[in-house]
Amino acid sequence: MSQMRFLLGCAAVIICISCAHPPKTTTSEAPPMHTANALINEASPYLQQHAYNPVHWQAWSADAFEEAKRENKLVLISIGYSACHWCHVMEKESFEDSLVAEIMNKHFVCIKVDREERPDVDEIYMSAVQLMTQQGGWPLNCFALPNGQPIYGGTYFRKNEWIQVLEQLAQAYKTDPNRVQEYGSKLQEALRQMNQLPEQGNEAIDLERIIKSAAKNFDRRHGGNNGAPKFPMPSNWEFLLDYAQLTTNQELQKHVQLTLSEMAKGGIYDHIGGGFTRYSTDEKWHVPHFEKMLYDNGQLLSLYAKAYRTESSEFYKKICYQIISWLEREMKSETGGYYAALDADSEGEEGKYYVWTREELEDLLNDTELELATQYWSFDKKGYWEDGNYIPVLSEQHEYIYKNNKKELDQIQERLLKHRFQRERPGLDDKQICSWNALLALGYLEAYISFKDKVHLERAENILSFIDKYLYKNQQLQHYYKKGGREDHGFAEDYVFYCKALIKHFELSGNQESYNRARELHQWLEKHLLNDDFWIVDRSQNTDPLLIAQSINRTDNVIPSTNAIYYQNAYYFAIAEGDVTALDRIKSITAKVLSNASSYPPAYYSWCSLHYMLTKDNPQIAIAGENQDQVALELLSNTRFNSLFYRSNKDNSIPFLKGKETEKTTIYVCRDFSCKRPVHSAADALELIKNKD
Repeated sequence: MSQMRFLLGCAAVIICISCAHPPKTTTSEAPPMHTANALINEASPYLQQHAYNPVHWQAWSADAFEEAKRENKLVLISIGYSACHWCHVMEKESFEDSLVAEIMNKHFVCIKVDREERPDVDEIYMSAVQLMTQQGGWPLNCFALPNGQPIYGGTYFRKNEWIQVLEQLAQAYKTDPNRVQEYGSKLQEALRQMNQLPEQGNEAIDLERIIKSAAKNFDRRHGGNNGAPKFPMPSNWEFLLDYAQLTTNQELQKHVQLTLSEMAKGGIYDHIGGGFTRYSTDEKWHVPHFEKMLYDNGQLLSLYAKAYRTESSEFYKKICYQIISWLEREMKSETGGYYAALDADSEGEEGKYYVWTREELEDLLNDTELELATQYWSFDKKGYWEDGNYIPVLSEQHEYIYKNNKKELDQIQERLLKHRFQRERPGLDDKQICSWNALLALGYLEAYISFKDKVHLERAENILSFIDKYLYKNQQLQHYYKKGGREDHGFAEDYVFYCKALIKHFELSGNQESYNRARELHQWLEKHLLNDDFWIVDRSQNTDPLLIAQSINRTDNVIPSTNAIYYQNAYYFAIAEGDVTALDRIKSITAKVLSNASSYPPAYYSWCSLHYMLTKDNPQIAIAGENQDQVALELLSNTRFNSLFYRSNKDNSIPFLKGKETEKTTIYVCRDFSCKRPVHSAADALELIKNKD
């Protein structure tokens, strides 16, 4: 692979132009209105944002590529999402500029893609840009041949840089098309090679060595990893939390606790309205990139709820309940699903909805209240951002201050929130995405396990019902629901996260329909999206022949690896059915994948989690008889992530549960298909789980 990257670097069509972000940008004037382009007919909020650009944007379609072939033009595939601040900046600077649009329209067929609508397209062209530049992000701008083969790309470009790129690429394709085509073929081959597994894996993978390698990059002062920007990456810290618990690694547990504490204290968390923003631009978690994504908050709800179980932190509990308040207040649809995202910008300015000036605070609060608010939310030097604006950031003494001033601080927070509602709200992306809603369902289920509040279980069940009602059709999933939007086939991520949420619901509720639906959808994946190398592809190329490669989500990013979660689900079903052949395949695939883990451990934590489940003590627990819900809740709240739970009832057809149907409360603790003598209380079961002999 290193040789292929060298070849790609040598064959570069034009030199890489810096994609560094400029200073904070504001847009005070509305753009001039042009005649609507083809995006006016699209349902995506992101595509609609570009419908009146002078660029002749088209949606991803066969017609667009046919036009490129007919006119022998390169294709620009520009990918973003509605809440993306830097997408807005590049639109303002370049895509709304008539001169720039004239160059784009003359030399290129220009395609706009909502990465939330088409994660498969995003995965392919993001991989291509990362191969070429070793970096990625949004907006993603990738140039391709008329057949879709990528030849050059980057992220954000300043206007002058963008014009230079456009002109150089157009000239290169005009004067030396063979060289450009050769480069496209090489890059497509490199993408194909990325999807190949090593022929053999290391069965004796040392997770401790992988964790130690990752720990070299820990920020011991501010939590998380060294450097900036800092992303929450909840699935990473959830695995490290689990691993620290399982191995009693106190140093690792302290770092996870430091990370969770610093994230929740910083400006990346919205202390007035609740919910986390997408990332911090600095190493201290203080200055956020203000967009809020459903997938982040669903996973962070899971993470903080699980962390609460390890140390009973009232601060973690408060964060969970504030996230939930925000979700229910601002993100919930009348369908029962939850919206995708809130924009970073309002009134044409990043973060304006969320920041505070001293004058505003003085108008809203009396002197005593302002002093208390300043002590708690750091409306001082620590919380100062720029241009007279403050970002609420918790002080180091926040827990002591809150404990002694809870009533007053709650009243101040309510007043600030009420005032904030009077501002122009950030734009809402009202797509209700299947996979992201499933992640939130998992968050609510973890909150139920931690806090024993049945409303969280009910909210999770409402999400599962929403998916069943609006997104499950003809025994297949749709990717998202939006009023006026077109139906679109689901992606692998929709299936695997929905399956995972259904499995967790079955563990907690014993609902046999949840198990059956999860098994049905898992089998559909195996039949339709499992390729010859045993990867789950995002979407079949038969569904979209325009795709120039198989889109395969192999590693963890802001959401866990689709393939890792697929194999975690497969492990659950293999145990349920006693399928030794499937277990051997899962072990082999996992070992092969983890052969690459030392290159960048955080990308492989979901696979590490699966490896631990496969190779270490992993109890499988069957619960039968009466009082199952109570027993399941107690066991789930006191066991670690590698325990699997199965609920026995008269209607089940699960081989693992055969012969385990009883009237009296009975719990079977099993390992490697061998069960201990059954017990009849959660306390006795926990003793068996703890005792591995």
